[in-house]
Parts: sequence; C-alpha cells; structure tokens
Amino acid sequence: MLVRNSDSDCHTKCNFGDKRLTDRALYIQDHLRVKYGQPLSKVFKNASDLKRTYEFLANSKTSFQLVTEPDIYQTANKVKDFPMILSVGDTSFLDYKKIKIRCQVESYRLAGNSMEVLLGFLTTISADLLRMTYLHRTQPESPAEQIFTPVQIKVLKAKSLSRKKPQSVETIKGAIEAIARLGGYLEHRRKTPIGITVLWRGWLELMSLCEGWELRETL
Repeated sequence: MLVRNSDSDCHTKCNFGDKRLTDRALYIQDHLRVKYGQPLSKVFKNASDLKRTYEFLANSKTSFQLVTEPDIYQTANKVKDFPMILSVGDTSFLDYKKIKIRCQVESYRLAGNSMEVLLGFLTTISADLLRMTYLHRTQPESPAEQIFTPVQIKVLKAKSLSRKKPQSVETIKGAIEAIARLGGYLEHRRKTPIGITVLWRGWLELMSLCEGWELRETL
C-alpha cells in the first residue's frame, strides 16, 4: 500500500536490532517519498537530520535486504491464502537504471553499502508505484480509501473541482487518473495506459500539495 501512515508502515517491522534505527528508517522513508530525486541536503531540513541519515545509511546493521524485507513479507502475507499464484511475464518491472535516472541517484553522492541501503528505500517506493498501476487495471472501481489517506483524497478532490469538468476521485481509477494528470497525463490520450513515469511525477506533485494542505490545517 503506497500511502499508508507511518504508524502502519511495513518499515515498523524492519529488524535492525535497534528501535532507534527502525524509527530513523520510517523518518527517512517518509521524507524520500515527498522529495526523492533531490540531494539529501534538500530532503532533510536541518544538519542534524542529515547527519543522522548518513549515519543510518552507513551503519553496519542496515542493508538493502533489511530495508526491503518487510515489504516483501507484506506482499507474501497478502497472497498467502490464494490456492495458486500465477507469475506472468509483464512489461512492468523494476529497471534499476531507470530508478537511478529518475531518482537522480548520483545526486545523493553515496557509495558502497550506503548507496545499497538508499536503493532499498527507493525500490520500495518504485514497487508501490507499480502496484498502483496494477490496481488501476485490476480493481478500478474499488474505493480510493483502500490505498490513499483522507488528506490525499481531499487534495485530489480539491484539484478535480478546480477543473472545468470535475471528475470523481472516490474510486481507485479516478484517484490514480487524477494523480496522473498532476504528472502531465493528457486527457486526449485516455486510451493509453498510465505509465510509471507520469505516475511518478504526479505522485511527487501530490506529496507536495499534501504537505501544504497539512501545514494549512495547523494554522
């Protein structure tokens, strides 16, 4: 589930052997979701958080496997009761070259284990985006609240109402198409499947809008 709150995020199950590392993993994941592709100095607002992030990435207790393992187990748990799992070759896959390009991995200026751990976070974000494209195809009429938070739905609804022809965002199909439009998806190409790149751009824009929405509610 891409937009889960931190309290229920699968990263709470990261087994680093230290609760402080787990809390830091949640903090890093939350910030990367909003500002991935930017240098870490811009992802984190102060020097203390930036320093702790670099320390986390370089910590010998962290690894790519430990960061991604909870997400893998979460997926396995969802399908454990299925009598049969059919694995079909799909055009949707995790291309690490594209992940590096789209996330501008080089801008993080990391190497060795630190880069591998960072890629673990980026991989889970990428996999979640792929799940969104899958749900758009397979469960289009399911309620949007199954995978989106109330704030995200409110923001998408507000953006939709600002259009000449408002469209419902109450279903997964409507919400994901609204996100795609934020990423530059063209209305006259509705018969063209929503791609991961446009969804990626739209998701980043939605995260920025949600951040502004939540700041407004604190006033």
